[in-house]
Amino acid sequence: MLIEGVLGPAGDGYAPEQLLSPADAAHLHSAQLETFAEEGVDIASAFTITHPGEAIGVVNCARGLGLPFALLTCP
Repeated sequence: MLIEGVLGPAGDGYAPEQLLSPADAAHLHSAQLETFAEEGVDIASAFTITHPGEAIGVVNCARGLGLPFALLTCP
């Protein structure tokens, strides 16, 4: 059995109010990703990420924690 930790987008993924820079996105999602890593989840994932800045920030943060990560983006 694998345990997956799932992140959502900042705000409404279908109507983002702001576009985050990669650094801001990494900071925003870091507490949850750090918890996933500390608790030993097998993989983290994110869905409905709508813009590159947030996607890049989340992936960079997970990579820095050594946490495998899957990303599903929306156009």
